[in-house]
Parts: sequence; C-alpha cells; structure tokens
Amino acid sequence: MGCNIAICDDSSADRQYIADMVNKWAEQSGKAVFLTMFPSAENFLFRYRDKSDYDILLLDIEMGGMDGVSMAKELRRVDDAVQIIFITGYSDYISEGYDVAALHYLMKPVREEKLFSVLDRAAEKLLKNERMLTFEVGGEMLRVPVFRIRYAEVYGNYYGTPKQKVLDRLNAGEDILLEIDTQGALNVMKAMPEGLFIFLLPPSLEELANRLKGRGTETEESLQRRLGAAVDEIKIAHNYRYVVVNDKVEAAEKAIAGIIEAEHHRTDLNEELLAGLQQWKENA
Repeated sequence: MGCNIAICDDSSADRQYIADMVNKWAEQSGKAVFLTMFPSAENFLFRYRDKSDYDILLLDIEMGGMDGVSMAKELRRVDDAVQIIFITGYSDYISEGYDVAALHYLMKPVREEKLFSVLDRAAEKLLKNERMLTFEVGGEMLRVPVFRIRYAEVYGNYYGTPKQKVLDRLNAGEDILLEIDTQGALNVMKAMPEGLFIFLLPPSLEELANRLKGRGTETEESLQRRLGAAVDEIKIAHNYRYVVVNDKVEAAEKAIAGIIEAEHHRTDLNEELLAGLQQWKENA
C-alpha cells in the first residue's frame, strides 16, 4: 500500500530539500510514496477539500499568511489520523506541537538521519492503524478500521464513544474518563495502547447482582446475561494496568484519582517533552 505524504512550506528550496530526502527514504525502505508539495497553508486546505487521504504531513510553522500551527489546528478538526511532523527554524513553538498531537518537531536544517527516523515512526503508526474490526450488521459483514470506530455490540445492544470529541479534549490537555465494558476497552487498547486502563471489580458477585436488581432496568434474562458475562470479564482483568475494588464509592474515586495523578508523572509518558527540551539544547 502506498503512503501519501504532503510537504507544506513557503520556501521552494526547503520543499525540494525535504522532498529529495523523503524520496531517498522511500527508496531505501522499499516503500511506495506519493508526494505532493504545497507553497502555503491556504493552498493545502483548499486542495484538502478534494483530496483528504494524506498519511503524513511535513509542515513548516513560519509561513506567510496562515502559520503551520493554525493550519494544523484546522486540520485536526476533521482529521485525527494524519501524522503531523513540524519542520521549522525556530524552537519557540515546541509546546504548541503537543496541542495538535504532532508526531515530532524537527529543526532546520533537517538532518537526513533524523528525518528518516521520524518517518519510520510515522510509518509504524500508520501500519497499526490498518487493523480492521469485522462485525455483522443486518446480515452483512462489515470491515472498519479500528481507529475509526468506538462502538461494539454488548448484551444485544450497541454502545459507542465519539472518537473525535475524545481527541479534541485530549489535544486540549484534558483527562478523559471512559466508562466502558471490557469489549469496548479491548478495542480501545488496540487503537490506543498508551491509554490508562483501570478494571473496576465488585466486592462480590452477590453484591453485583443486588446492584443490578436495584436499578430496576434489567429483565431476568438480561440480568443473567450480565452476571454470566461478569465472570468471563474478570478473567481478562490482567489486560488492565490497575484494579480497583468498587466497594465504597468515595474510596474507589480516591483510588482512581490517585492512579491518574501518578500517571502524569511517568517518564515514559513524557518522552516527547524530554526530547524536545534536549533538542532545544542541541540547537541553542
């Protein structure tokens, strides 16, 4: 499968310089690349209306007219899949790259080995996004890319989470809490393995039955389905990073809040920030 790559830079010399390296990377890695170049953000967005299947975007920040960061924000409103790689001569915008979920931030003049490394990462992420989920609707089998969906059939019903709304909040720096069943969680794990997954356990199956009956929304048949499924779901709790027993609501809330706070301080979740600061020092 070919890889559609766009280069957006208002300098014709810089566009060609990056294009030559991209073509060299494609040749060495054995990948089929379809390359398109744009002289401005406005030109890219205008053309994007007719062609929106770009996989990787190499984007300059300092351009006449609309700057690259503003363009990326516009793009993220409709496209959360394209891998954005910022290329610029200034280090002042590193933090803004995280606002639009940029894959990386490269300083001019771009070194060949650095660009090749980032393109390899982008290609790897694109490969993960090719995974498909097959399910039956109305007697027909449908295949949908995993990263495009957030719904599944559970207990005879369909449930879902609007992905774009979640990504918009994440890009704004907010924590998003998804309260979903194990089937949905496993789908999210495949699409977003970097997420934080907490398995909530009932104090006992007897207590779970009492809680479900107390809702007054379950038929005897659906109640038995849920209790039977609960046993199977507990068997896959090892796929989650943490387990919290939901006995007292206040205690469970406190435990979950503590886990989320601790996650913010993990070094492996702050690699982009550390790399950006190190790169700033190298280019200072």
